[in-house]
Amino acid sequence: MANIDIPIIQNNMIKEAAKVSIWHQLLSMANAKGFKKGWAAHQFMEIFGDYPKGIPDGIEPVTPSMRAWFRAKAEEWHESQHDRIPKGEKSDEGSQA
Repeated sequence: MANIDIPIIQNNMIKEAAKVSIWHQLLSMANAKGFKKGWAAHQFMEIFGDYPKGIPDGIEPVTPSMRAWFRAKAEEWHESQHDRIPKGEKSDEGSQA
């Protein structure tokens, strides 16, 4: 699961409020970055282990800890793309000399 600085969740009411808040923040980030709603749903799944079923859509200001999480995720993705072979180019692996 993702490592987000979420306040200690002690009861279901607080836990549900945190889920709603994070869902709204993810939707806000997706909207700001031009991502689809599915991106937000997958991020929610990574954080909580389930999809945001039954949580109404909304927009909420993004907290500094969520911004930091998003930056870390973006950096992780960019690093993972660094060693990828560009489309149209073939790897030398498996080629016969």
